[in-house]
Amino acid sequence: LSGLNDKLERTRDLFIFQCYTGMAYVDMQSFSKDDIQIIDKQEIIRSSRTKTDESFILLFLPDAKKIAQKYDYNLPKISNQKYNDYLKLLIAHPNINITKKVTSHTARHTFATYLLNKGVPLETVSKTLGHANIKQTQLYARLLGKKVISDMEKLL
Repeated sequence: LSGLNDKLERTRDLFIFQCYTGMAYVDMQSFSKDDIQIIDKQEIIRSSRTKTDESFILLFLPDAKKIAQKYDYNLPKISNQKYNDYLKLLIAHPNINITKKVTSHTARHTFATYLLNKGVPLETVSKTLGHANIKQTQLYARLLGKKVISDMEKLL
């Protein structure tokens, strides 16, 4: 069981890394320390999407950096199929109540939604995701709006 637990921990770490970088699975798998640069005293990740060759740039957020450091900037390698299989096992945990299908791409949606809810302009979100045009990013914007969150906060 400990071998499985290790795999699930690595899967969780990769998913969290994706949630804080918005990287597609294939781009996360090729992430390296070479993708990190310093601009105006800020650590950033700059690279290009494998799928489209579009460049992307984003702040290297502390939660993503913590995971990168844990693996000495050499993130665990795992096939997309296995990664998604382990994600299914992770969310099947009794303390997690998720009815949606969760895949590696879910983390990308989570990142985009997080940025939009924090008031980051759509054009900027588009650039962090490496989208060729803003129409692609508008799909994410429709998923969840700031208004939904603020309206639902009344329930708390």
